This record gives sequence, C-alpha cells and structure tokens, in this order.
Amino acid sequence: MTIVERKNKDGTMRYRALVRVERIGFEPFCKSATFSTEKLAKAWRRKLLAQIETDPSILNGAVPQSLTLAAAIDRYLSEIGDRYGKTKTRSLKLIARLPISAHQLEHLSRAHYTDLCSLRENPPPHLVDQLGIRPCAPPTIQQDLNQIRSLLGYAIDVWGIGASMAELDAATRGLRRARRISPSNRRDRLPTSAELTVLTHHFKQQFESSHHAFYPIHLIMWLSIYTPRRLSEVARLHIADYDGETQKIRGMKSPHGSAGNDKTLVIDPPAARVIAELLKPRYRDSMLRSKHGRADTIIPGKAYSISNRFTETCKLLGIEDLHWHDLRHEGVTRLAEQGMTIPQMQQRSGHDSWGSLQRYSNVRPRPKVLELTDLITLDD
Repeated sequence: MTIVERKNKDGTMRYRALVRVERIGFEPFCKSATFSTEKLAKAWRRKLLAQIETDPSILNGAVPQSLTLAAAIDRYLSEIGDRYGKTKTRSLKLIARLPISAHQLEHLSRAHYTDLCSLRENPPPHLVDQLGIRPCAPPTIQQDLNQIRSLLGYAIDVWGIGASMAELDAATRGLRRARRISPSNRRDRLPTSAELTVLTHHFKQQFESSHHAFYPIHLIMWLSIYTPRRLSEVARLHIADYDGETQKIRGMKSPHGSAGNDKTLVIDPPAARVIAELLKPRYRDSMLRSKHGRADTIIPGKAYSISNRFTETCKLLGIEDLHWHDLRHEGVTRLAEQGMTIPQMQQRSGHDSWGSLQRYSNVRPRPKVLELTDLITLDD
C-alpha cells in the first residue's frame, strides 16, 4: 500500500494511491486511483481496504451488485477522477446528499426521479439550511438527471449492475412534456459599446487606485473577447504553450471529458497585444500577489474570483443580465462579422461542433465595433 506524489507540468501536485493484496485462495489484486490531495488518496485507500475486509470476493474482481446511489456516486467519481469538469462533479456530489441517494441503483424508478425534480423545484426548508440549495430552473434539473444518466450507463456497462435506464427515460419524457425540465436557453445577449466602455474604465481605475485589486480585469475581459473561450480556459493559459501566434489549451471542456482534450488555437494580433500587456511587470507582479498566483500562467489567478468581481461590478454599475460568458459570444460574433468560415472560427474559439457556430453564419456586420484601443492606450 503506497501513496506516490507526482508534480504535473503546470506545477500542481497529484497523489496516486495504490492497494496491493495477495491472499491465499485469491488472485493477486492491484488497484490504484489518483487524487488532487493526499487526504483524498488516503481516504480512498482506507475505504477500499474496508470493502475488501467485509467482502473478500472483491479480490477476484467481483463488484458489489447492490449499491445505493450515494455509494455509486462515490465510486464513480473515484474511478473517473478528474476526466470531467467541475460542474459534473459538483452536481453529483450534491445529488449524493439528497434523499434519492439512499435508494439502490436497481430500485430507482420514475417516481424517484419525479420526486427529485419536485425537491429541486421547491427544496424543503431543512435542506435549504443544511445544503444552502435554492429553487432550480428546468435546465438545471435536466442537468441533474443527465448526470445520473451518465452514472447509470457506467454502472451498467462497467460494473454490470442491473439498473434500469428505461425508468429514467420514462421520467425524462414525462417531465419534459410537462415543461418541468428543459435544455438551457440559448442566450443572445451581447455587451453594448456603452457597457464595455463603462466596465473597462471602471476596472482600469480600480486596478490603478486599489491595493486589493490584484487582477487587471479591464484587460482580461478584452482577452475573453479577442480569444473567445470560456473564462476557465482563459484563466489557465500557460506561458510555455504560447508562441505569439498560437496557444495550446489544456483540458478544454468536452461532453466526452476534458482530460487530455488539448487543442492548439490561433491567437490573432489584438489578442496578442493584450497578452503582451498582461505579461508586463506592473500587471504580472500584481496578479502574482494574489493567493492563487501561479508563475507559469499568463493570468495567475482563479476564474471564479474574476467572474465574481465582474458580476458584482455589473450590479454596482446597473448593468443588467450580463454574464462573463457573454463576452465569448461577443468574440465569436466579431469573428463572423469579419467573414470567417465556421472552421476558421473553430480554430480560434475551440468549439467542437459546427452546430454550435451555425447561429453565426448569417451575422451582418455592425456599423461600428468598439475596440480596446479606442478606450485605452497599449504600448507597443
């Protein structure tokens, strides 16, 4: 039994827990899993040893055929590791704390899924107090059911557990017809030139006047426009992966999992100028002072810190219904206005499917598009 530390290229530590068991009457048993902290690795090792102690048949590859949803979620997350994004993990961990998680996988029925939907629509006070959850919109509830669907498929195909996908399918059809669940609404919100002007000047003034404003958000928001990607991807751009014209993005979000989904995307001159500005000592030294500062990234910080500041500032300035992700929509719209084809836009935005970009195919150029250099001066 060992725990091995290793450092990733980005400087983060990973901990690989290994369990080896040789027992008379059983085949040699070896299993490992990798975690972000040593504490999680030790907890996984202790739990597996306890399972072997109570059910030695595991040593011959047998998988318990009766798992509660909570136990299945724990096992599933330990086996898939960090191959998927934080949203999936966060959603499953919440479901594991809800009443539905006490039921065995093979006993889950459409009634249980309907009850989950009702709970998410109108959570009881004790769960609001315990978990801090709030009433959810139909797209969020559908996302929860989609996460359970992924887990059930894995349990059936990999573990051989006799769960019923048909019950979930029936519940999904009924809830969709009743409009209690639905796909996410497509947003068409773009920031106006006036909003971009106000936000840019506000964040610039705040950065220059406050010792607590570590991030030059006035530059980062324009980088999200000129490199139209998710904030989580913009915030982990590695200096070593940037050559002035292209940027390798590690672990881009994908329905098939982000682990290993690395892409090299085009960096256009406006984005290159913003990156050059961000790498100057006056901005870089400030970002490195934050508790999340990392010397190997272009933006040494955490996406949620930047996003939270942006949301708070929009409220302060009276800008309604503007999300950081709308900056990506603005960036892709600009690419379409320049007459780029869908493949050319994909080379810059990183979108996997043509379908997600087809909405931009008939975009008509706006008479005037605001640029960062219209608002502030960037030194060459």
